[in-house]
Amino acid sequence: MKNIAIPGSVSLAKPDNVPDDQHEPLQVVIIKPQHSSLKGFVMGWMPNKEDKEAIAAGKPILMKIAGPVLPFIELFTLDENDEPNS
Repeated sequence: MKNIAIPGSVSLAKPDNVPDDQHEPLQVVIIKPQHSSLKGFVMGWMPNKEDKEAIAAGKPILMKIAGPVLPFIELFTLDENDEPNS
C-alpha cells in the first residue's frame, strides 16, 4: 500500500534519526477532537495491484505498529459521497 495525499493533508517529516532511504514523509490530516486534548491523524492509503488481488481473494488487511503502546485505531473506506463506511 502507498500513503497518498487526501484533502487537507500535510507532509509529516520523518524523524531525524531515520535514514532517508528507510522512510518517506507521510501525508496526514491532523485532527484534534473538540472535547479532547489528544491530537490524531488521518492517513490515506491506496492499495496496489497485489493488494487489490489479495483483498478480492478475501485476505485480511494487516496493520503493523512500531512502539510500546497500542493507540486507538480505526480502519475504514469511503462511500460514493466520500463519507466513511461504517
